[in-house]
Amino acid sequence: MIVCDRYLQRLNLALRNWLAQDVGADSYEILISSSHRDDGVRNYVKNLAAAYPQHAIALVENEPGRTKLEYQETLIAQARGRIFALVDADIVFPTCFLSYVRGLELQDGICIWLGRAYLTRDQTYRAILGNLDLLNPALFIRPLRGELANAVIYEKETTGYCHVYTRQTFEASNGYEGIQVWGGRYGGFASRLLRKMEQMGTLRDRLKIEDLVALHLWHGIDDGHENWDGAEILW
Repeated sequence: MIVCDRYLQRLNLALRNWLAQDVGADSYEILISSSHRDDGVRNYVKNLAAAYPQHAIALVENEPGRTKLEYQETLIAQARGRIFALVDADIVFPTCFLSYVRGLELQDGICIWLGRAYLTRDQTYRAILGNLDLLNPALFIRPLRGELANAVIYEKETTGYCHVYTRQTFEASNGYEGIQVWGGRYGGFASRLLRKMEQMGTLRDRLKIEDLVALHLWHGIDDGHENWDGAEILW
């Protein structure tokens, strides 16, 4: 489940890897919600779904200007699976990610997450232009080597870009009920949900995937007032 906010080029990269997962196309669905009507994401997702009928790709319509929490709630309401993966549009996951999660036989009360390695602006440009192959599974294996050897890996636990847990865990915790968003439309709610789950006893363990990372694409800098340095590649 992906919330995409003006990140069409990054979404395109992320979806390449989601479509190339080494599990059956009929075993997972990809749900995407866009927070804008005019950034191209909505038409792109609709056309992609038509081009890849073997995959369950769907656009979940939302009104613009809502919080990311609200967008995620509409995605979850439409989701059909037993396991939820809540991810961001500017994060690229290895093509083995879903088979890795499947191999863990995720149980109720467990949350899975992994660290993210930051790509530079130049690496992100190269990936968008097709000169850095993010389908290569070797790029995601620790320790990072080659071109990504010096990438900064952000290890702080479960900050909102990747949560994987079962539907029963989410529902037993009454979902996002009582969770507030702080620091703008996006801040803090995902980590607050996990703390709430732990306090309720519906989440008993957070498991970090130690041997893989996700790749965080460069996206410029927001000054806190929707003014972006690097906006030339936001769209």
